[in-house]
Amino acid sequence: MPILEKEMASTQFTRTEKVTRTRLIELLTGAKDNIFAVTFRTQVKADEVCDKLKEANINTSDARALKKLATSLLEGHEVTRVAHLAHTENLLGRSLAINLQVADKNKAFMQIDHRTLLAITINNVRYELK
Repeated sequence: MPILEKEMASTQFTRTEKVTRTRLIELLTGAKDNIFAVTFRTQVKADEVCDKLKEANINTSDARALKKLATSLLEGHEVTRVAHLAHTENLLGRSLAINLQVADKNKAFMQIDHRTLLAITINNVRYELK
């Protein structure tokens, strides 16, 4: 089969596999020269927490609602970026990648925390966290 028939864009895939976080990290750190789409949770910022607290109108005696609010405050929002791996810091648990969707190349570098990985699409396969 010719290369052009089997190669797809970095966001396209022919199948989906559920894998462990360890496998996701292995796929990311082994990406080498491949372009990939990675989905992860962003870092929580103080402004976002303040905004969520202002929006929240819950009864403080409702334990379930408080737990749900606390969980939402601790999680960043989910983003997907098309990127190229630049460097991996295994000891620190993060990778440096070049975001290919940014027009200003001086702002294209991004860090991906391995603990926040949710999915990676590489070599026409989408790998998702179990």
